[in-house]
Amino acid sequence: MRFLFQYILLFASFSAFSQRLNGENIYLHTDKALYLPGEILWFKPYVVDASSREPAFESALVYVELTDKAGNAVLQAKVENKPASGGSVYIPQGIATGAYSLKAYTLKMKGQGLFFTRDIYIVNPYLDRPVQETVDTFDLQLFPEGGALLHGVPCRVAHKLTDGEGRGLLHTLTLLENGKPVTRTSASNALGMGSFVFTPDAATVYSVQAEVKGHVMSGPPFPAVLKKGTLLSAVSEKDRYVIRIHSTEKTPLILKYESADSGFQKREISFDGEGKAEISLSKNDLIIGSSCLTVLNAAQQPLNERVVFRPVRDTLTFQPTLSAERAGRRAEATLTVKGSADSRFSVAIRQADGSTDGEDIFTALFLRRNIAGRIEHPGYYFSRACAEKDLEDFLLTQGWRKITESIAGETRYHQIRVKFTDKETRQPLARQSALLSVPGANIRVFPAQTDDNGVATFFVKNIYGPSRLAIKLKSNKPSHVEIIPPFAQYEKLPCGSVPEIESGELSSLAINTQAENSYFARERAVFNASQLADSIPFYGHPDARYFLDDYTRFVLMEEVLREYVKEVRVRKSKDNYELRMLDHTHNILFKESPLILFDGVPLSDADEVIRYDPLKVKKIDVLREVFLYGGVTYDGIISFNTYKNVLEDFKLDAATTLLNYDGVQYERVFYTPKYTTEEERKGRKPDTRTLLYWNPNASAEEKLKFLTSDLPGRYLIDIQGIDSKGRPGRTTAYFTVD
Repeated sequence: MRFLFQYILLFASFSAFSQRLNGENIYLHTDKALYLPGEILWFKPYVVDASSREPAFESALVYVELTDKAGNAVLQAKVENKPASGGSVYIPQGIATGAYSLKAYTLKMKGQGLFFTRDIYIVNPYLDRPVQETVDTFDLQLFPEGGALLHGVPCRVAHKLTDGEGRGLLHTLTLLENGKPVTRTSASNALGMGSFVFTPDAATVYSVQAEVKGHVMSGPPFPAVLKKGTLLSAVSEKDRYVIRIHSTEKTPLILKYESADSGFQKREISFDGEGKAEISLSKNDLIIGSSCLTVLNAAQQPLNERVVFRPVRDTLTFQPTLSAERAGRRAEATLTVKGSADSRFSVAIRQADGSTDGEDIFTALFLRRNIAGRIEHPGYYFSRACAEKDLEDFLLTQGWRKITESIAGETRYHQIRVKFTDKETRQPLARQSALLSVPGANIRVFPAQTDDNGVATFFVKNIYGPSRLAIKLKSNKPSHVEIIPPFAQYEKLPCGSVPEIESGELSSLAINTQAENSYFARERAVFNASQLADSIPFYGHPDARYFLDDYTRFVLMEEVLREYVKEVRVRKSKDNYELRMLDHTHNILFKESPLILFDGVPLSDADEVIRYDPLKVKKIDVLREVFLYGGVTYDGIISFNTYKNVLEDFKLDAATTLLNYDGVQYERVFYTPKYTTEEERKGRKPDTRTLLYWNPNASAEEKLKFLTSDLPGRYLIDIQGIDSKGRPGRTTAYFTVD
């Protein structure tokens, strides 16, 4: 008996393994932030363990989306989560000018509602620019610390005011008691955030009003004041947090936090006679960057949360050295980067446009994990100029408070979820065996079982690029089949405003992009062939393989099988045909039909293949043993492959549904012209590249060679990466092309 061992292990251990998966965080390093149609957006995903920040590769795929301001996906891609992986998306010609959000996540992150997002700006000089709204719109939000206000206990309330673009606005907030202003006011910082402390009274009706740009506006409904409950407060004092908990119940509670050394830690909270408790927690006991304090009751239910921050001090240092600070046009240059021996980093070398990109690997890995919404000027919170109160107000207003449970993600195999319903009633077809296959030369068949909702989760591998999937129930019952999209539901995200570009500069950028697409379109569309799927079929090496061109060709498939394929017997009952495999061990025929495959697609019976023209069949594989696959037993396998491997002129049965599917993205090869001779350097074909070099997987001391283009000016070298211990680093440098 032969069986597929890896799938037996996968299905048996997946549930237990998924429970061991830790939370994940992700960062996408992009080559730049502003694009024109016809350009390629290059990116490198860095997936890390959310607690240790060490590189994590348990999740098989990273999902990447470019969404507009309404949350509609404009571009989508799936890329592998491997140390050397990189990705790219082509910016289409018809895309509108605007601010977009680049979103990235694993399935595990999606289940927890956590995403990496950053602003991407697209300027299309060939379409009319959308009219910018001029009406001022304001959004004022209030955030009680720990998520609650408690009667008679000093409470801190943070506030944030933004405009329609999500930008913070300087304002002054006034607290009103029973509709009357009190002397307590709170001024925000330049990013529109502030906070104040007051002692609420449950008998008083509170409200707020804000003054912004000379206007006075009313605030949202004020948070309710509770007479009973629990309050969590954390005050940052240099190297520690002083944590104060008030409870009207006075029963022992638990403080849960993420430790720097050993995952989640818990401390018992004991209250004094007034229901007060205080804990001093060193910041060195917390994980680096943002993390969450949670108060739990005896039933482990969350009562309060508060996001805190441990400063980032131990970072990775990159030291770039360029062969020359000035280079000529179409000249070769060499970049060497010194860094940690176990570090991997990505490198972008592009024309400097004067803008600064505040989004980097520090922000994503140390700040974003517990933060909701768009972060304005994220680099400020890592700078020495950042005031302690600004950081705390930021954590209070944008801190992620929602507790979520661990959700299984994708492991080494990526998931395709398919829903099966009855064709007439549309009722779920539950607890049925299903098969998914990929028509083609590389035979891949994946089994699954539908759940109570009729959803089968197929764990697949080696499905790249645009593909077709053949999906059916093993029972051969016709069904309605629908692939459940793996991407997140659309969500409206705040984006910044598109930077203004002087018309002459925009015209030059457009001409450069057009020239690059005109002269190097074929070279820019080359993909890494090493990612092609393994040619060995899922059943391994066959017991026999027949190349039909080696034999006298017959015009009937029945004759081919009877004359040449000695392991198979053809039976005919009335008008129907059956195939039986010869059990070579006992020299008898198996009782059941073998698994019949045609260009990789499982067939329901032999009639379909017997009636097919054998002159279009290139080879026949035979496996003459009992084959156990995905919990289903087959009495052997017989596989037919045509010359074209595209089901040429073959009509599939009603039980099989063919669907288009975008598989994992092939990695595009970054193209650089070669100027090895003087004649090539003086060639008349224009070289208008503004991105001179992109490498998603560079290492320390490696000599990185690149060629300059015809465009003079100042160029930026952007290096970002991480080492095996989870220390990130970023370095920038500049050079000039004369």
